Amino acid sequence: MLRVFPSSHCSPPTGDRRRRRGRARFIAWCLGGILGALIGTSLNGCSYGLRNYRYDNAMVREQQGQLLEIHLPDRAIRERMMSSVAPRVGFLACGDPSKGFDPVAETYGNGRAAAITKDGYYLTANHVVNEDEVFLVETVFRWKPGQGPPTEVITQEALEDWVTIKIYPGRIVWSRPDLDLAIVKFPRKSRQYFDDWTWDLEEGQLLYSADDSGRGTFDPEVGMDSYVGNGSFEAAGRVTSVRSALFSSEGKVIRSDLLARGGMSGAPIVTEDGELCGIIVRLEGNPTQFQTVANMISPEKIREIVEKDRNRGEE
Repeated sequence: MLRVFPSSHCSPPTGDRRRRRGRARFIAWCLGGILGALIGTSLNGCSYGLRNYRYDNAMVREQQGQLLEIHLPDRAIRERMMSSVAPRVGFLACGDPSKGFDPVAETYGNGRAAAITKDGYYLTANHVVNEDEVFLVETVFRWKPGQGPPTEVITQEALEDWVTIKIYPGRIVWSRPDLDLAIVKFPRKSRQYFDDWTWDLEEGQLLYSADDSGRGTFDPEVGMDSYVGNGSFEAAGRVTSVRSALFSSEGKVIRSDLLARGGMSGAPIVTEDGELCGIIVRLEGNPTQFQTVANMISPEKIREIVEKDRNRGEE
């Protein structure tokens, strides 16, 4: 029988988010491309069970890498797509600051979002932002690519000299729990955003998703294979089915063999041409036969929602 991950399972576990001071455990603060270059993948095994797809770990990274080689073997194309997609993805954290929530100290975050306009509108999964408050967490690096701090400088305290964390509180503009989609407005300009959207897909069509930033913890005595949490990712697959959302003509449901995991909820999937064509909402199936589910609304509907909100602000 097909086991289904409910939407809530697509965000990382929360039980021990604040237990981050154990011996030899360091916080890797949004290291982005540096972490991506350091992460090694040497673990195998589907025997771990579906629970291990609820967070970033070496097993998931290896399987995503294997699928990348199958569906998108040209590394030059992958580098081009990563450099195009990743800057258009936002990292989200949610909680209630009045209850002690600190989006800067939050390790794993809730998920991702896709920038869809220059003036700060993002499309994401509804369950990612279905909490008290939502924040866009942005890391600004104070070094040029390839000229960063020594790789051994990976403690939270040391990285404070190299990075700046910026926090932008969000406002939910539109949400549809039945489609598990939401649009959020943040008070920031998006230098890069998705301006080409589509929901016209065919079975077998290539899909891609990526983000070069993330957060997590690892044991430096073991190495980066021990990295877990919600780190950077890159994944590719092909459409297995496209259908209209149940009881709604405004949404479409896209299933594919692109491998998602917890923390990728709200991340965009794009076509080979870079068109935004869906938002990751859940993983269905079992470790030997899985499908990632992404939902999408029509480009016309997105424009209508954004323009209506802009006009309301001008009144």
